[in-house]
Amino acid sequence: MFVAGSLSAALKRNPTIDTIIQGGLSVIPKQSRLAHIVQEVRAWYEDDADWVTVCDRIYDKYGHLPFLHALHNMAFVVLSLIHADLDYSKTITTAVMCGMDTDCTSGTAASIVGAAIGYERLDQRWIEPLNDHV
Repeated sequence: MFVAGSLSAALKRNPTIDTIIQGGLSVIPKQSRLAHIVQEVRAWYEDDADWVTVCDRIYDKYGHLPFLHALHNMAFVVLSLIHADLDYSKTITTAVMCGMDTDCTSGTAASIVGAAIGYERLDQRWIEPLNDHV
């Protein structure tokens, strides 16, 4: 639900990371663990503005969860969105460098940013090697 809300907000005119994350938060319960983690990541990044430090905090607090757990992996998605600020390549690479379920976190974050910036603004290095085939 959070990703669907974020994607919907990303498709609006002139989206920002804040409006995208707010769109995700608007469709999940305000008292949910996910809403709490999203707010935590935002606050941690606002306090420090260093993605590595915030990534370490996520591991310290939620690293005990199983590898594929949605909560810490969504924290990495949110962190990569905030840190990259609509830079498609930086979004992907930040999500991958966070670790855990890297294919899902980078793909999820990239889909949100791709929706926000549009196909024409995607860096071709992520598109050309596929030769129009997946």
